[in-house]
Amino acid sequence: MGENYLDRVPKRNVDFEEGEGGRLVLLRPKFMTGPLARWLQPRLPKKHFRVKLDDIGITVWRSIDGARTVGDIAEILFAEFGERVEPRHERCAKFIHSLDKGAMITFVDREERVQGEGA
Repeated sequence: MGENYLDRVPKRNVDFEEGEGGRLVLLRPKFMTGPLARWLQPRLPKKHFRVKLDDIGITVWRSIDGARTVGDIAEILFAEFGERVEPRHERCAKFIHSLDKGAMITFVDREERVQGEGA
């Protein structure tokens, strides 16, 4: 049986910029792998898709540290925004899933977490 999604640990996979008023913009490369990433990406005038985050997205992004689980992040959202983010676990999981589909995050492997705890 697979791991519960709320127990998974995301980590950032792209750079970001801070804008005015604490706003964040994720910088997703237009090509992330393969020959186009190696050959074409460096030559593009605009190398990134710019993904602007709202206040909830900013809190999620800042909470992704490679140690917190999706469930932990959902609780941080609830502590900051209260009922506004209900149902918090589903909303948080859906947003993190979209970050994963866009290759903006990856998940820490179970083996990597176990080794990190023993170190």
